[in-house]
Amino acid sequence: MPAIKGKSVPSRQKKCLLKCTICDKEYIQHSYRKDSSKYCSKACWSDRNPVPNKECPFCKKIFWTRNRDQIFCNRSCAAKPRTGEKSGAWKGGKTKNSIRARHSNDLRLWREKVFQRDHYTCQKCFVKGRLHAHHIKSFSKFPELRFEIDNGLTLCIDCHGDEHDKDFNNTRLKKCQDCGISTSGKGKRCRSCSITNWWKLRKYQDQ
Repeated sequence: MPAIKGKSVPSRQKKCLLKCTICDKEYIQHSYRKDSSKYCSKACWSDRNPVPNKECPFCKKIFWTRNRDQIFCNRSCAAKPRTGEKSGAWKGGKTKNSIRARHSNDLRLWREKVFQRDHYTCQKCFVKGRLHAHHIKSFSKFPELRFEIDNGLTLCIDCHGDEHDKDFNNTRLKKCQDCGISTSGKGKRCRSCSITNWWKLRKYQDQ
């Protein structure tokens, strides 16, 4: 074996010369790794088990991956076959059409016409200010009556809340249904109550 540079230094004495199994290049390695070390560099380590290029079935892009089970080139392409009409929860685009209608210019004009007809006054308590345009027949259940003026009624924020059994003054503030503290999460419970409820359900299922 040829002389190793730094042999006279005690910290570098315990080294050996090995041969790369990929490129047959000789390299220096610690002696305690002489049985486990097989590659001289990261490039050779990457070539230890080559995987052929794959073609994404959605975008037809050629990509390289070491994961033999990977089918799509990225997460976006992997989600496309399960979104829209191909989704198991698809309902004919009702949700998208409803959101589009709620943010449309037709609804804004309908609201203004209802206010003008009622002289910007609540038709229950006859106050002015903080007014809502209430649909007499439900917005979601009667889509053909969404923009009919006769289907609208001007109500103040409190009277409108009484119609729907809601408090529109705190629409942005959510409260936990179990302990009542304020929460900013998407669920009906705070984090602590959600964990407690999860454990209760798990205990019930284990019985």
